[in-house]
Amino acid sequence: MIVLCGLGFVASIGVGAVALVDAGKPAIWGTFTETRTELRVGYKGATRTVSFGDWVSDDGARHLDDTELDGEPGKDRTARAYIRPTGTLDGETVVHAEDSGNPMLIVAGVFALLALGSGVARTIEFVHTRREYARISS
Repeated sequence: MIVLCGLGFVASIGVGAVALVDAGKPAIWGTFTETRTELRVGYKGATRTVSFGDWVSDDGARHLDDTELDGEPGKDRTARAYIRPTGTLDGETVVHAEDSGNPMLIVAGVFALLALGSGVARTIEFVHTRREYARISS
């Protein structure tokens, strides 16, 4: 279990590093227009509405059809959004709303902390069990 926690921690740090590098890559801004929504069921049955639509870059040179918006459109069903075409994690598969931040960096940080905390707890438990066994055996 301790090894799995360590691997989870290392993987989370790796994803976080990639997200951090991606954040520094150039973004192409444009306008997202919602054409449909989809209800997704997540953890413990929680639901969320995901927006899909068309995205056009400000200069009109790029156009993505039926792409997912990472964020929420406004009441007029549009949003300022960007893509990172050279990004490792999403490239041109998802457009990001202006206020979406960097969710992958946050997720990776949370998982890294969970894995680290679990690993420390399991190590303490292992050491305590060994000491108890040694005390009983002698």
